[in-house]
Amino acid sequence: MISQINYLYQSARLYDEAHALLLAELDRSESPYYFMSSLSSLAEKREKTEAALEWRRKAYEVSTGAATRFQWGASYIKAIIRLTPENNDLIVKTSIDLFAELKDEQSVFAGRNFRELSSLNQQLSAWQDEQQEDTLIETFHARIQSMCEKQALATLELENCRSLLSS
Repeated sequence: MISQINYLYQSARLYDEAHALLLAELDRSESPYYFMSSLSSLAEKREKTEAALEWRRKAYEVSTGAATRFQWGASYIKAIIRLTPENNDLIVKTSIDLFAELKDEQSVFAGRNFRELSSLNQQLSAWQDEQQEDTLIETFHARIQSMCEKQALATLELENCRSLLSS
């Protein structure tokens, strides 16, 4: 319900009302990271880059569960790349921290985790090409390679894993 009201407010360009609505939900929600993500998107629409990144960071920090944390962490990294691509140190540090959290080698190569991982791989590769930052994608691919080696032969997970290294 709150998301629908937020959508209506933003469609009508009632950004202050949308902001107040989302802030009010943070303390009430069991999953405040959803509203933090919406606050980030709202800040981005209003060209408030620092606030947009801060809300994405907070959403990542408070998210729980491996798949959820990976999704919100990837979202944060993609926002940094989109909004402040020159922030090499933050992109590299946050990416390496997120890669370190990857524990369940099989589940990361299926479903929404794989879609997030594939999208992140593409954005990191494009960012690296623009910024001439070679070490991050090498670190990322080394981590992926070690995870590929743990996949069962002839599985979708192994095929998906290998596809990341060939892209």
